[in-house]
Amino acid sequence: ALARGDLVTAIAALERASELFGADAEGRSETCVQIGEVRYAMGELDAAEGLARRALDGSVASGVRLSARNLLGKLLLARGDWAGADAHFAADACEAIGAGDLTAELRARVNRAIALLSCGASEPAREMLTRVLRDAEARGERRAIGFALSNLAVLAIERHDYGHALELLERTIGAHRRLGDRLNFARDVSNLVELRLRLGLGEQAEQLLRFARNTLGPGAPGSRAAELALASARVHLCRGRTPEAEREVRV
Repeated sequence: ALARGDLVTAIAALERASELFGADAEGRSETCVQIGEVRYAMGELDAAEGLARRALDGSVASGVRLSARNLLGKLLLARGDWAGADAHFAADACEAIGAGDLTAELRARVNRAIALLSCGASEPAREMLTRVLRDAEARGERRAIGFALSNLAVLAIERHDYGHALELLERTIGAHRRLGDRLNFARDVSNLVELRLRLGLGEQAEQLLRFARNTLGPGAPGSRAAELALASARVHLCRGRTPEAEREVRV
């Protein structure tokens, strides 16, 4: 439900799962982190932090602890503590290596690169993401591939390397579509539509929106619906259809 963008259903399902775990402390801690991720996606940062810390207090399993620490690191990013996030994710990567958890290691490296990118260290971030992408592709870690590609696209846009950015965003969309990650797929589509419009590629932007709506079916993720509506309105404006653009932003 979280990947589909249905955050309310995700919360309800996870809270029910937590009850079913009963006295299973590890199961409850793992669910606690997952609920925290949903609260984070909903913008409820204090609630997410409390859940992550509760999971850390209740678990000795490395996977659960790394997931909880990952959430705490993302909260540092959300609050603009770039240096703190950099140090936090560097420590997480080392811990994941020690635990033999490649997925957690790649996740920490991606998030560390995001911290570097956010504080203006673009070249170190690009080098780190390039290495992550190489390692993730070699091991078939599809989620890490998607996040590495999307952030490399941000860096390409920053360098005004728009041809490369278009290629990277198209690959990102494909990666998240194959994962069934509707939330990030919708975000990627909005970003690529915006870039195509910036480059005067209105017809291609409109084609992408049609493809996205066919892929998503009758309900885009609620948390991304406004972004998609705005992207659609911009396409209409670019194509000279002012009434249609107005309808999109009023829906």
